[in-house]
Amino acid sequence: MPFSTLRNSVLARAPVLRQIIETSGKLPLSVYCQQHLGGPPRVSAARQEEVFSAVRQCVSRVLGASAAAEAEAHLRQHYLVSTGDHHHPLTHPFSLNSALLRSAALRGAGRRSLVTFSCATVSLNNSSSPRGLLYHSRRLQAHRLPLFSLQYRHHPVYGLRAYTAVELARARHMVQAEKNITPVDRALLDEILVSVYADPAVLACQYYSEQITRTNAALWRRLPGQADTTLIFVPEEDMVNDLLARYHLAGQSTAVTALLTDPTAVQLFCQEFNGVAGAGSLDRSKGTILFWALREGQRLALWLDGDRLVSADGQYAVALSASALTQALQQKELMPSMALTFIVLSFYYGLTCGGGFFQGSYLAQMRQAYVRLLSALRASAEDTAAASAAATDRITADLSFIHLAKGSDLTLASALDLLLYQDDQTPTRLVALMERCTLAEAIDQLMPLFYTIFYHTPPPVSAPRPAYDALLYV
Repeated sequence: MPFSTLRNSVLARAPVLRQIIETSGKLPLSVYCQQHLGGPPRVSAARQEEVFSAVRQCVSRVLGASAAAEAEAHLRQHYLVSTGDHHHPLTHPFSLNSALLRSAALRGAGRRSLVTFSCATVSLNNSSSPRGLLYHSRRLQAHRLPLFSLQYRHHPVYGLRAYTAVELARARHMVQAEKNITPVDRALLDEILVSVYADPAVLACQYYSEQITRTNAALWRRLPGQADTTLIFVPEEDMVNDLLARYHLAGQSTAVTALLTDPTAVQLFCQEFNGVAGAGSLDRSKGTILFWALREGQRLALWLDGDRLVSADGQYAVALSASALTQALQQKELMPSMALTFIVLSFYYGLTCGGGFFQGSYLAQMRQAYVRLLSALRASAEDTAAASAAATDRITADLSFIHLAKGSDLTLASALDLLLYQDDQTPTRLVALMERCTLAEAIDQLMPLFYTIFYHTPPPVSAPRPAYDALLYV
């Protein structure tokens, strides 16, 4: 199979990605990102202030008041966030490339922080490696440093307890026992594990998601050219939960309130969102309705049963009432589905949500379904206008252009690789690479992975060799 055929097979499943490539694929990465930093908010000032308040609340709780102020200032200037990343350790290429690209564009606009609303419902066995860290040896062999044992592989990041000093000690032991890395590399990796991941404030966190936010911010400042910038990874579920609890389940009467507490509205949601990615299907074959339940580390799909959401086995149920939902969210028994997350962030609050290779397509489907739902509920003109104006065509993730090379062999580089194999010219070469590599070229590097995700089979061909030089060499 020629690579062009593989690409077309992927784009047949992701029509919005095809549209983005056709209109902007030839643009250098730096130009594309500068042109899509954000746009004017399309919702009322009151709704914007609720978002800013929630950002302050969520960020200050983990990173402190200074980082919270930076995050708020970022959103006030650029009412756009990346929602395409998983809430995982920064070391994987999936997050590294897009974060460095957005950082460069924002620095050009005078900002020194970047905000990501990441998905914490991802399970630890996901290919983006939420279970631990990733680096490559000088033979380009991939090495993983798990922070949790395999017994947690199906647990979502959301609601997972923090890793312990004992578990981190096992990762340090793996580094010391690895024979395929040099003593210098071994010493640097161990120093990172001690100074970043064994920081007492990190080990004192209650949840793994909080540790990821802290360690990503700390590791980020060590990357080439990023010492004066702040990376803020906020689980999008935390943002949604805070907004729901404070503004939609606490006395206000909004379209979101109706969706969560009126069984008739939920029934209409089930019909309009039937089969849409991130929601549930009427035949209960996939997805969930509004929330996932968490029980002993396993996610449970919930289905409408009268005035309750109930798991298929009947062992978990929550009433569609403000008090019951608020209590369940506070106890982390519930986590919002992808559909509810984007209804709140994108369609109600009007945030421009930049995503990955498939987000544009399913977000467009969600928007259509939600507008139909609002019409059936006879919602206000403000609600309908906000949803109808939601942007669905921004890509801010699933871009890979940073390679590690050994002779003629290449692999996509991780953040730890960037620290292991950088030199004095790395920051300058990184900027030049962003100016040379096009959006289409960066997306092509991950097309074989997208093919596997869509067709559940190994890709028949590899990504094309990039036309530009690798950033890192061993």
